[in-house]
Amino acid sequence: MRTFRIEWNSRHPWLFAVLALLGGMLLPGCGKSDATTPSAAGNSATGPAANSSLPTASIGNQTARSEDDGDDEPDTDDMQPTELKEGSADWLVRECMRIRIQPPPKTDDVEELRKNRKERNEQIVQHAQQAIQLTHNDAERERLFSAAIHHLMEARLQLALQGDRDSIDGLYDDAEALWKRDPESQAASESAHTLVNMAYGFAKSGTKKDSRWLQEFARQATHFAQNFPKHEAKSLPLLFTAARSCELHGMFPEASACYKQVVALFPQTSYAARSTAVLRRLNLPGQSVQLSGPTLAGGQVAVEDFSGKVVLVVFWSTEAKPFEQQLPALQAAIQKFRKQPFAVVGISLDKDRLALEDYVARREITWPQIFFDDEEKQSWNHPIVSYYGVMDVPMLWVIDRQGKVASVNVKADEVETTVESLLSE
Repeated sequence: MRTFRIEWNSRHPWLFAVLALLGGMLLPGCGKSDATTPSAAGNSATGPAANSSLPTASIGNQTARSEDDGDDEPDTDDMQPTELKEGSADWLVRECMRIRIQPPPKTDDVEELRKNRKERNEQIVQHAQQAIQLTHNDAERERLFSAAIHHLMEARLQLALQGDRDSIDGLYDDAEALWKRDPESQAASESAHTLVNMAYGFAKSGTKKDSRWLQEFARQATHFAQNFPKHEAKSLPLLFTAARSCELHGMFPEASACYKQVVALFPQTSYAARSTAVLRRLNLPGQSVQLSGPTLAGGQVAVEDFSGKVVLVVFWSTEAKPFEQQLPALQAAIQKFRKQPFAVVGISLDKDRLALEDYVARREITWPQIFFDDEEKQSWNHPIVSYYGVMDVPMLWVIDRQGKVASVNVKADEVETTVESLLSE
């Protein structure tokens, strides 16, 4: 884990004043990423707990600011007077709000709008810092202090997401200083929460080749959940989203770590139950697996029936468009091994037996399908699907000739080389 140091300069005079009174440990889990630009992207996936990509996985377009968690927006009852002295903390905080709600210029010029937004956020940062300097030592003005922190975090976040390096650094510095000031405070939780928000925002807009911000999102989501246990309404969905996002990008160690934290920190929740199932699946490689059930044709099939063969397990649905797109290549690969010790077992997530039978016949799908007529065991409630936490279709597993799971994440275009390698063994 990379730690960081604070380089005090004119950007953070109020932080220096705060830390001059304090001392002690660094904020656990806060560290600057080496990245200065967005870096992680989404992958297509559908399932009961995630949509098709990182930006929509698990919490949709929700960011770290959860509307049902009322402590995000500071109480500003002590800022109600209409006549405020210019330069006072109350006036400065009110100015932050006034600038924040100003309508943008009436123009379609993207650059002009971007410039205006940047200038307004810079003004908010300046006013908020001045208000913080005036209130951080006054316990009776804690609510006003929290309001100033709120505006500072919002403005810094927007500037950071526009690529401003100073704002990125500033958010990490703020989080450390506010944790040292009072780890139980609303200001400390909001600043840590903003780090999660920033990493999430960069991860959404990045590229698949660079996963640094996705790793940072997972790290900050984990630290927020650990350090602020009272904020379950925010931390739990964020932590699960980080796990799902890492899983979708093939970052399985990071995904497993997040899922384990969900189980450890929130054991009585439905998220924990789902995480336990996913961990069961992610831990399958190298282990034997028992998959069995009734077939669409009316019999029974089990993976053990194919002892000595390489087995491809296909989780799919007639409604999954990615499966439709991958099917020709998949069938070509399967056809290539028809005379080899090789077998395929399908696990259909469909609900309509007749529609499934029609699809199988039309597309000449010859391998057996494990399908339950009991409606309570169909779709995402399919016993095998729910037991192993399958949340994306199509999903392809490969089992070697010794009955050990070789992979639970084979891509359609990798089936041929994967099977060939296992057959050669």
